[in-house]
Amino acid sequence: MLAVPPSQPESPRLRPDEYAARVWAVIRRAARRVGIPGYASLHAFTGAEEAAVKAALRGRSWTLVHPTNWRKTFPSRPGRQERVARETLAELRGWRPV
Repeated sequence: MLAVPPSQPESPRLRPDEYAARVWAVIRRAARRVGIPGYASLHAFTGAEEAAVKAALRGRSWTLVHPTNWRKTFPSRPGRQERVARETLAELRGWRPV
C-alpha cells in the first residue's frame, strides 16, 4: 500500500493554475502520491479551490473513465451485487471484515 502524504496546511498556498496541475496529477495517477499544499484535507481544498479543480478536470467525461469508477461505466453481471453483499455481511457477522 502506498503511503499517504501528510496534510500540508502550514505550506504556502499555490496559484490556481498550480492547483489545477496538482488535480490533473491526481487524475493521471494514484491520488495518494500527490500532496496539496496549504490545506489540511482534500475536502478543504476542493471547497476553497473549486474553480481550479473544475479547470483541471477538463470536462465531465473524466469522472466516467477514471480507474476507480469502472463499475459505473461497465455494468456487472446479474446477481453479482447480491452475491457480494451476502459475502460482505457474512464476513462482518463473523467478525472478519475485509
